[in-house]
Amino acid sequence: MPQDHPARLLPAVLSFSVGVVSLRMAVKGLSTKEWLPFHRAAAAVDWTSLPNRLRVLLLFLVRMTGLAFLLLFLLLMSVSILLPLSPTPFVDLTILGSATAYCVGLGILTRWLRRETGAETPWRGAFAAAGVLALASLLSLATD
Repeated sequence: MPQDHPARLLPAVLSFSVGVVSLRMAVKGLSTKEWLPFHRAAAAVDWTSLPNRLRVLLLFLVRMTGLAFLLLFLLLMSVSILLPLSPTPFVDLTILGSATAYCVGLGILTRWLRRETGAETPWRGAFAAAGVLALASLLSLATD
């Protein structure tokens, strides 16, 4: 398929859409002053009732997740830009595959948290993002 074919843009658009959501999650995670609402529901404990050192540790973990989402955003934006311009299948598939694996892992972990605590967690969104990225990977192969 020629490089200027419109179908070459679809994997880039798909990865861009997941990247935008990742940026939103990065900002939320990195800027938070306490755990996220689904963390609170899972713990069934008020944030202020926790010892200060535990709050610091939990905030560290939430912000680490935000940092992971920031990295995911940067990688997906690079793929979104590079895919239509000069396809490098190995690099593109490596990034898309890694991002898919992250989202699958996130889906598994948040689904586990839901089963263990009954809290509403974003597991469906994580698996949906993994599906979008897997589709982008397949389409990028098909359009080379």
